[in-house]
Amino acid sequence: MKRTGLLALSLVLMIILLCSCSSSAGVTSGSKEDGVFYIDTEGRHTEMPKSLPYSLKYNGKEITLDVYEVRSSDYAHTLFVVSTIDAANLSDEEFHWLVAEDLETSAYITCEANEYDFRGAYLLGKLQDADSKQITVVYISSPSDHCRYSFADSEVSFSVKCTQEETFEKESKEGKAYKLHNINELTYRFTVPSDIPDAETIPDPLYSTIVKWLNKKEIMERSYGELMENVVSTRKGLLAEGFEGKHIALIGTSSVEWMESYLGIITGCTTAVPLDAALPCEDLIDLLNRSDSVALFLSPKLKPYLDAFLGNCPKLQKVWMLQEEVEDAPAKVYGIGELRNAGKSASADSVCPDAEDIATIIFTSGTTGKSKGVMLTQNNLASNVEAVKITAEPGTAMLSVLPIHHAFCLVMDWLKGFSLGATLCINDSLLHMVRNMSIFKPDIMLMVPMMIETIYKRLAAADSSIPKAVLAEKVFGGKLRIIFTGGAHLDPYYIDRFAEYGVEVLEGYGMSECSPVISNNTLENNKKGSIGKPLENAEIRFENGEILVKGSSVMKGYYQMPDETAETLKDGWLHTGDKGYMDEDGYLFINGRVKNLIILSNGENVSPEEIENKLALNPLVGEVIVTGEDNGLTARIYPEQAVVEAKALDAEAIQAQLQAFLDEYNRNQPTYRRITGLVVRKNPFIRNTTKKIRRQDVLIDEPLE
Repeated sequence: MKRTGLLALSLVLMIILLCSCSSSAGVTSGSKEDGVFYIDTEGRHTEMPKSLPYSLKYNGKEITLDVYEVRSSDYAHTLFVVSTIDAANLSDEEFHWLVAEDLETSAYITCEANEYDFRGAYLLGKLQDADSKQITVVYISSPSDHCRYSFADSEVSFSVKCTQEETFEKESKEGKAYKLHNINELTYRFTVPSDIPDAETIPDPLYSTIVKWLNKKEIMERSYGELMENVVSTRKGLLAEGFEGKHIALIGTSSVEWMESYLGIITGCTTAVPLDAALPCEDLIDLLNRSDSVALFLSPKLKPYLDAFLGNCPKLQKVWMLQEEVEDAPAKVYGIGELRNAGKSASADSVCPDAEDIATIIFTSGTTGKSKGVMLTQNNLASNVEAVKITAEPGTAMLSVLPIHHAFCLVMDWLKGFSLGATLCINDSLLHMVRNMSIFKPDIMLMVPMMIETIYKRLAAADSSIPKAVLAEKVFGGKLRIIFTGGAHLDPYYIDRFAEYGVEVLEGYGMSECSPVISNNTLENNKKGSIGKPLENAEIRFENGEILVKGSSVMKGYYQMPDETAETLKDGWLHTGDKGYMDEDGYLFINGRVKNLIILSNGENVSPEEIENKLALNPLVGEVIVTGEDNGLTARIYPEQAVVEAKALDAEAIQAQLQAFLDEYNRNQPTYRRITGLVVRKNPFIRNTTKKIRRQDVLIDEPLE
């Protein structure tokens, strides 16, 4: 099926929350698992329980009907009809007609109950099961007025009609042309059973919590329905203000207002440009100008930057602070409440974006050079969210601790979380991460390796007499079962250690240019030390040891950087810059960066990351970078301060212990891999805002401001 809107979206907001823009009466897709069918009806979400099946015949073909009734808080009744057709009982022509993407269908349900006429029905969605070749079609009928009477025992005439009158011809994948005659209407009748499921027992995810956050010491909540309302009003407000099709930036830390604004942008025909709030003001100005952003959503914490933005970004027309109202606002500056109110009063809404429209531009972190604006399409995001195999029950708590502007957090925490019906909990500070784990009690978290290593050091430093289960509950909140990690190599040592505390650490691999996930380990399929199996939508090959990727998640290119795009994308293949290999079981392994290779005078190529990962296991090694100097290898090490303090080590002792460790390491290494130099740093390495060490600055050893 075509992907439209943000993710055509068996995705955003649990049950296709955002896939219908203004005029659409329903959704374009859904999911059916274990007898549970998730659908959306103009923002009214309903989890359908197992139904009462009824088998019917039409034209000699068997159809299974599932009938449900839902009663809202105002006692209005809504009827759902789920029709399942087994394609094995259909001719090729009939099957092709039912699944055709470019045919419009409509349905009408009429019935009479308790002297009230219930008119009209909407086609909610259609699913095709590729394996069983079953087709599932969902229709809804709502009362013309708020009626207090049920559909039970009503006679229902149910009709599906092809709106295209002429003969339909289409080339199939196998090259066969189907000519369809006299099958453009299906009609059948039935009686709604008197024992349809009790509407009051059916949960309504519309009221489920989608986001939690702390306001001082109080836990605040936003429901799926409330977030949906704010997203729609933001989208309609941007249209009313004339910003459709433009680039709109967001600068701020994780907040529900940030996410509502982001979704409001990308569900219309508009492009979101999330920027790193931790960057210096001059860098943000540069990115605002380079991205051609004409409007900005800005965190109140960055209000001191306003004058600089307005004075140095000539294309910037409006700024909305990520708060309801703004006092004493300068010209061009407003609160988001004004934008949303404009959207609520507007009748027009954006049309759904096309699959290849640019949804977002995400700037790379720039660890090795100038940051580049990665252009990701609607289909890129949809495909990646859909392809990542993470299973979780609706309501699963996910604590978001990574920067929201980064693709890993944005897609894997938020968009994937919404597609699962999860509750996203916002971590207000890395300094409070452990405290917030105990408050929100997450089931799943995303972390970079540095976070995992830091938490383990805290666990390892605890009193050994404390049972691991007790310590895990204290540190993790008692419910944490999975940590997904990526962004850098994680030594398998930590995977084993966390398993002792009942936490599964699953490593994956990706980059912003791939929306971002390329491969990942899952609970069902994982191999320690690997970065998992490639996603189903990703094709992998190797060129001189470099990993190349092709597939529907691969970016459209770098914004206004044609030379860099051409260098990275060749014949549809993305050159990742990472070295790796795939084992006989299909698991991917990474062993360094092509650009980081150290080439010695004897012609030997050394991947510094491999050596760094070995050296980092020493408790005294806090941070380490291996460089090529004087035709040899130098280890630049920042000592682990907790160990230094615990053992009361002075500079001379630190140097001696580290040198002894390197001597021991060298004994088992070939000559070209031995460490010939040691530099003990006084200060940590300079990192970018995603906490990756900036390799271009590793020779700088000075306090960070």
